Amino acid sequence: MNRVNTVLFDLDDTLRYNDPHAHAFFCDYVQSLGIPLTAEQRRRGQRWEHTYWASSKELTSDIEDFVEGSEGFWLNYSKRHLRALGVPKHQAEQSAADVQGHMRDNYAPRSHIPAENIEALADLRAAGFKLGVITNRPKPIHDEMNKLNLDTYLDFFLTAAQLGAYKPDPMIFRKVLAFIDKPAHEVVYVGDNFYADIVGARNAGIRPILLNWNALYDQTDCEVITSLRQLPEILQTAPIGN
Repeated sequence: MNRVNTVLFDLDDTLRYNDPHAHAFFCDYVQSLGIPLTAEQRRRGQRWEHTYWASSKELTSDIEDFVEGSEGFWLNYSKRHLRALGVPKHQAEQSAADVQGHMRDNYAPRSHIPAENIEALADLRAAGFKLGVITNRPKPIHDEMNKLNLDTYLDFFLTAAQLGAYKPDPMIFRKVLAFIDKPAHEVVYVGDNFYADIVGARNAGIRPILLNWNALYDQTDCEVITSLRQLPEILQTAPIGN
């Protein structure tokens, strides 16, 4: 009987991170304006971000109303983000332009890959697992993967733009299964966004594992890890198939 032999990963906030994190940078500036935010408000706002970018109705509507990535799009996003943090509507309307201007002019993060992530990838490769990335990025990422040296550990990395579907649409996962010629039961998918990664993989028949690195989710109905270093041990319990 074949067992898991392929591990697929989300990219952003799973393998690589922005330093500083965009949500933290956003919230820190909101607080600097005299708008208090509790830790739970921050967590609630980030969970909203996860739902928004998981091909939500809000995102679809905003893409129809604005040019995605335009100033108008991001201004509207800032309003939505502020409201999701619990900021009153009138205050969100008044503060959105200031907050968005700050993000536009001052947010310049660097890519960061924790050493433990590299160790996990190296251990999984050494154990014989095939490794890949599926990300909702709108453009190919070959140059970025090379710059980050992630292509040393990954067998392939595919974007939503290349696959013609965005997570959580199960079609994106099914297309990858066809690309690697593997049945769903031989594959696991690891990601930090429950709504995009876990729901999408599960609906495609793939075993999902949530990377809850920032304790964002209190209760889930899936396997949960807090570090990628936990993966080799978890997967070693299932022998690699042929």
